[in-house]
Order: sequence, then structure tokens, then C-alpha cells
Amino acid sequence: MERLIRNLHVLWRAESLIAGLKMRRASRRGMLLICACLVGLFGVAMLNVAGYLALQPGMGSVGAALLVAAADFLLAVLAIVVAGTVRADPELELAVEAREVALEELTAEFAAMQEQIRGAREDFASIKSTVTSFIHRPLDSPLLAMILPLVKSMARSMRKGKE
Repeated sequence: MERLIRNLHVLWRAESLIAGLKMRRASRRGMLLICACLVGLFGVAMLNVAGYLALQPGMGSVGAALLVAAADFLLAVLAIVVAGTVRADPELELAVEAREVALEELTAEFAAMQEQIRGAREDFASIKSTVTSFIHRPLDSPLLAMILPLVKSMARSMRKGKE
């Protein structure tokens, strides 16, 4: 039972550690993405204005706006690719491994408990069968075969005592 409680405790700690690490990584990643987006938004807005103003005399208003928009889309794709390269923490792998070990131990512990329960169930069924047999047919009981010689010897000793 101690192993079961210990394994449940290890499983709980591993799961909470995994959840904490994932939340920390997600919040860090989210904050960095928000910060990058805000800075990038202001920078891109100023680049858009500067690019538009620089391209307008040579390309016209429409051509300059299309070229600036294409550059903006390219920067957005680049930001998404960089955000996708954030790696998991090494602690996360360790916590996942600890969780797997705890789950394996719990599975083994539950299998052993199930075997003990199955054995106890078979023992109770055997006891029930023996008691039922003794109640319905007491003369067929092996206990009776042991008691009869004892009763006979007690009767002999009582007769000898009277004589």
C-alpha cells in the first residue's frame, strides 16, 4: 500500500511539474510574441511609410503600396517560423519520463492487487463451498471422519473409568 501511495504521489508531482513547465513555456513564448509583435508593428508601420514615400515617385501610388504590403507579408511569415522553433525545456522531458515510470509502477501495483483480490475471492468461494457442504451433508464432512475416532476413544475411556 505504501508503494501505491508513493507512486500516486510521484505521478501527482510529475503531472504538476509538467503542467507548470508547459504553462511557463507558453507564457514566456506568448509574452515574447506579443512584445515582438508590438515592436514589429511600430517598426513595420514606419518602414511602410518610409518605403511608400520612397517608392511613390518612381512606381506610383499603387505599385509602391503593393511592394510594401508584400514585404509586410514576408516579415509576418518569417516571424511565424521563428516562433515555431522554440524548443521544449529539458526539465519537461525529465518530468515526462518520471510520469511514465510512475504510471508503469502503478499499473504493476494494481495488477498485483487485482491478483490478491482474485486469490481472496477464490479462497472465500472455497470456504463457502466447504461450509455449505458441511451444512447440507454433515456426515460427509472430513471433520466428522476426524471426530468419530475421538468420540469412540473418549467413550472407551469413560467405560474403563466406570469399571
